[in-house]
Amino acid sequence: MKLFEEFMVKKILFVIVLVGTFTSCKTFSSLSVSNITSSKDGYIAISNRKLPFESLTYGDFRFAYTESDFNEINQKNKPVFKQIILYAKTDRPEYEYYIVEGKLNHNNHEEYLVKSIVINGKNITLAISKNAPIEDSRFLLKHFMELDDDKSDLQNLQKSP
Repeated sequence: MKLFEEFMVKKILFVIVLVGTFTSCKTFSSLSVSNITSSKDGYIAISNRKLPFESLTYGDFRFAYTESDFNEINQKNKPVFKQIILYAKTDRPEYEYYIVEGKLNHNNHEEYLVKSIVINGKNITLAISKNAPIEDSRFLLKHFMELDDDKSDLQNLQKSP
């Protein structure tokens, strides 16, 4: 009987570790389903219903809000980051950027330019691949910001596909 109990305890611990591994390593954040796209001043505006941030971007990007979206856009590579709120890729010229939950360690991601902001006590980070043209990088970094309540007009925006 003691052997059976030890076996069951080991089996239960294995299942707990396995479940913990899969749930803690989600590639896309649950916040990604709350993304909203709209048009603003001739650019694409990405904002989020749950976190009041906005990111302006150019119209030639393709966006991913789920892992299947990502695989459709970027068939060659796996996502570089976890807890992705938004993935964007363009091929004119080819580069990508991510918006992720959490603060990134720049030393671990030297191939990306990184800007973090804190919203409601949460770190949100923009990571732009360094092969982006400098003008594009400056634009994206400058237009990644927290939305003030008086600037936010989320009720008039369209939900992302």
